[in-house]
Amino acid sequence: MSNLKALKRENLSSGSNNKLRAKGLVPAILYGGNSPNQNISVSKKDLSNIINSDTFLSKGLVRNVSV
Repeated sequence: MSNLKALKRENLSSGSNNKLRAKGLVPAILYGGNSPNQNISVSKKDLSNIINSDTFLSKGLVRNVSV
């Protein structure tokens, strides 16, 4: 299975999510249990590749997901 590279988001201002999406990135939040939440962004293409990979699909981990 591939690794997904995440970038920490510094700009959380209004409209920053739309700017990320225009660049082909997906804004997200990584919830860390006892650690503080982290605002991140990931490549839409890379995320789609992982979600649609044979490993995810064969294990039934993903159903009817679009990014």
